[in-house]
Amino acid sequence: MAALKTLVIALGVLIVGATGFLVYEIVQRASGGAGIAGPSPAGRPALDTLLPHDAAIEDAMVSGDRLVVSAWRGEGERVLYIVDLADGRLIATVRAPGSNGAKTPAAP
Repeated sequence: MAALKTLVIALGVLIVGATGFLVYEIVQRASGGAGIAGPSPAGRPALDTLLPHDAAIEDAMVSGDRLVVSAWRGEGERVLYIVDLADGRLIATVRAPGSNGAKTPAAP
């Protein structure tokens, strides 16, 4: 009887786990399967390949066909990255004057 009870519990755990995995897969596929770091459409570079590894994104906004990403570099420097949404290339990098050491992003 104890073996049957263990078997039922194990199968219940497997059913719950499989259902959770199924829900996860459905959500991933419905959302396109990738976030900002995933592969980008039409062979365009993903945003994480355009930004330096020490950049912490603070804000982003779209203006026409441009994406403006406000980020903090590791040394406390605020930088704006302007990306062309049509082809995904980095158009310009603007460093905020006097930002070095003025403020650092909040710790996550």
